[in-house]
Amino acid sequence: MSSMRIRLAIALASSVAALGTAPPGAGAGISPEEARKWHPDTAAATRYAKSRSTQVSFAIYDMRDRLSAHEGSRGYIMASTFKVMLLAAYLRQDSVDDRDLTDGERDLLVPMIRESDNASATKVRDMLGRGPIENLASAANMSGFEWSDIWGYCRAEPKDGARLMRRLPGLLPKRHRNFALRQLENIIPRQRWGVAHVEPKGWDLAFKGGWGLQGYRVEHQMALLTHGKRRIGVSVLTQGNPSRPYGRATLEGVYKRLLKDLPR
Repeated sequence: MSSMRIRLAIALASSVAALGTAPPGAGAGISPEEARKWHPDTAAATRYAKSRSTQVSFAIYDMRDRLSAHEGSRGYIMASTFKVMLLAAYLRQDSVDDRDLTDGERDLLVPMIRESDNASATKVRDMLGRGPIENLASAANMSGFEWSDIWGYCRAEPKDGARLMRRLPGLLPKRHRNFALRQLENIIPRQRWGVAHVEPKGWDLAFKGGWGLQGYRVEHQMALLTHGKRRIGVSVLTQGNPSRPYGRATLEGVYKRLLKDLPR
């Protein structure tokens, strides 16, 4: 082999090696064995939930799609966590999934998620109607989902929310997947509490909260954590909170225990 060919072969080998090197935090370091061994600390989270003076339920699907839960089949009104369903159902429409979004569509969907804008959510609900939402619930296997004409009063169980979030990347059209997840990863600062204070290092966090509703005093969060190809879906739902800060502290306490010692 000539010296020129040798130099070209060395350069090519170096380029291939560089391309095959995963950047820090890309998720390549979590082995199948680590994924198998890690379990959420459901016992600690359940003890904490029972110590709170409010109704608390949660469900989590781990890296191997194993379900752990405390009162995971208890139904709750969804409040603004329903907006995740609105976002996904809108992007899954045949008229949308294979084209770029218009500026008008972005002007609806971005504030609906990042700022939890209710007016945008109502417009999207009116555009969709009931069918696409229930089709999404069926595709996500949200067996406890119940429709309400008042969108904030649609009901779901913790295991429904955890399933939806873990499966969300696969439920979204490939063309719009990054757009949708980017909105859930960039919730505005004043709405980043609970799981946003617990976000494990090395994991990307996409989440949506729901709160308020007179008489119910809910504080909810549904979250997707992603580390390379590893995914975790979690839903923590609370009702009857004596105050909004109390409910948000409860969310943080449950997430802190469930996500303890996640491998990086």
